[in-house]
Amino acid sequence: MSTPMGWGAPGPAEHPPEDHPPAPVDLPWRRQDPRMLLVHPVRLAGSLLPLLLVVLFTNSGNAVGQLVSAGIAAVVAVLVTLSQYLTFRFRITEDTLEIRQGWLFRVNTTTRLERVRTVDIEGNVLMRVLRLRKVTLGTGVDDEQVEVEGLPVQEADDLRRSLLWRSQVARAEAAGPTAGGGPVATADPGAAAAPHLPADAPGEPEEAPAEEVLARWRPGWVRFGPLGGSGMLVAAAALGVFSQFADEIIGSAVGRAIGGRVAQVVENLGLWGFLAGALAAGVLVAALFSTIAYVVSWWGVVVERTGRGTLRVRRGLTTTRSNSMEERRIRGVHVIEPWQQRWQRGASLQALVTGAEGGSVEVLPVVHRDETRRLAVRVLDSGEDRATPVDLFDLPLVSHGPRALRRMAVGALVGLFWLGILPAAAGSALLWSIPDAPSTGWLGLPLVAWPWAWALAMAVLFLVPVYPAWRTLGHGVTDHHVYFRSGAILRHHLVLEKDGILGWVVNESFFQRRLGLCSVTATLAGGGEAHTLENLPMEDAVRLLRAASPELVGQFSRAA
Repeated sequence: MSTPMGWGAPGPAEHPPEDHPPAPVDLPWRRQDPRMLLVHPVRLAGSLLPLLLVVLFTNSGNAVGQLVSAGIAAVVAVLVTLSQYLTFRFRITEDTLEIRQGWLFRVNTTTRLERVRTVDIEGNVLMRVLRLRKVTLGTGVDDEQVEVEGLPVQEADDLRRSLLWRSQVARAEAAGPTAGGGPVATADPGAAAAPHLPADAPGEPEEAPAEEVLARWRPGWVRFGPLGGSGMLVAAAALGVFSQFADEIIGSAVGRAIGGRVAQVVENLGLWGFLAGALAAGVLVAALFSTIAYVVSWWGVVVERTGRGTLRVRRGLTTTRSNSMEERRIRGVHVIEPWQQRWQRGASLQALVTGAEGGSVEVLPVVHRDETRRLAVRVLDSGEDRATPVDLFDLPLVSHGPRALRRMAVGALVGLFWLGILPAAAGSALLWSIPDAPSTGWLGLPLVAWPWAWALAMAVLFLVPVYPAWRTLGHGVTDHHVYFRSGAILRHHLVLEKDGILGWVVNESFFQRRLGLCSVTATLAGGGEAHTLENLPMEDAVRLLRAASPELVGQFSRAA
C-alpha cells in the first residue's frame, strides 16, 4: 500500500538498527490541489448570493453601472481565489502539522500530531465531483480546529488512518512494557506519521475493519423530519435576508407586482382568512424545509466501531462527512427530546468528546427514543471495563422536591413582572396620557388592551413550562456514570463519565440559600466543558458529589 506524503510508517524490513537512528525528515511545503481553483470562486459566489439576487430583481442603477459592478466583482473573485490558493501552504513532519496562510495578515499554525483527538473528513457537492476533501483535526485545546482543505480523497483517507493509528501507538506506549515484560519495540523515528511502533503493530496503518455496526440509516426515520427545527431556522434566515434589502425589493417592479397580488388576496379572503392561510403556508414550507434538511444531513448515516478503538459516524447526501473519534476520548452522551416531537417519542444523540468542535459530535438525528437510548448505552460502553446498565435511562432518579418547585415558580414570577407586567402597565399609562389617542387598535380591540395582551403572552411563556421543568429535574449515580435530567421545552438527558469529571462547582444564589438549594456544575474536557444541574437540595448535592467523586470531594465534605 502506498502512503502519500510519507504519512504511513515504514514496514519492519525498513527499520534501521536502534543505535543508528536516521536524521529527521524535512518534508517540503505543499499547496492545495489545483482543483481548488474551481472551488473557491463557487464558495465566494455563494456568500454573495443574496446581494446578487437583489441586483437581479431590482431596478436600482442603470445597465452600464450594473455591468461595471459585475466586472469588478468578477475581478475581485479571481484575485481572492488566487490569493487563497497561492498563500496556503502546509506540510506534515514526523511530529507536527504546519500551516501557513494569509497575505496581508500571515497566520502560522503548528499542531502536534500527538494532540489530535478527532479526525473529520468532509466534502460538499463540488468537492465530491472533483474528488477532493477537507480534513478537520480536533486537538482538545480550547476547541481548536485545524483544517487542511483540498486533499485528494485517497490522501485524506490515508491521513485519517495514520492519525488514528498514531493514537493506538500512543496508548501502547503509555501502557509501558509488554505482557512478557520486554520493552516496546521502536520504529524509525524519522517516519513522518508514526515514529514509534508497538511490537505487534503492522508496518503500515492499514484501514481497521468495522468491528461492529451500531446503527444504520432507516427510511422510516424520515417521519421525524417535518417537525424538526431546521425549517424554522431557514424561514428566519430568509426573513432576515429580506429585511436587509426590503426597501430595494419593495420598490422594484417585481416587489410592486407581488404587493398588488397580496393586497388583492387580502381583499378577497379578509384579514383573518389571509392570516390563517399564511400561517398554514408557513407551516407547510417549514415542514418541507425541515424534511429536506433532515434527509440531506443524515442520509445514509452509519455509526460503527472499528477494531482500533475508534467510533466513526458517516453521513450526508450532498455534503458527506465522516467523524472519527477515539472511544477513550468520549466523556459522556447527551440525549435531547424536543417538545414538538415528544408525541413521536423522538430524541437525538450527541457524544461529548474531548477535542471535538464544540466539544460534541452529533451521532444520531431525531429518531425513536428507544433506538437513541440503546445507541447511547453502546457509545458509553467503551469496552474498557466500564459496563453501562442497559436500562440506564429507565433507572429511578432523585427528585429535587417541593422547594425546587417553589424556587422555579418565584423565578418565573419575577421574570414575568419585569418583562410582562411592568412594561404593560407603563404602556397602558402612556396610552391613557395621550389625549388624541384612538380608542381602538388593530383587529378592533381597545388600544389599552394591547399592552396587557403582551403581559398575557409573557405569562404563558414564563409560567407554563415551570411545572413540566420541575417534573423533569432529577439526577442519579451509577458505578461509572453521573446522570442529569432537566428541561421542559428541550428535555436533556446528560450522562457523564465519572473518570472524565475534572471538578465540581457548587453555587448558591441569595434566594436559593434561603430555601437550602444550590446549583451543581460538573466540569470536564468535553461538551460545553461545564454542565449545570439547577436547584438541588444541599443535602442531595453533598450525596451526589461524594458518590460521583469520593476521592476529590470526600476530604472537603461530611456525609449528609
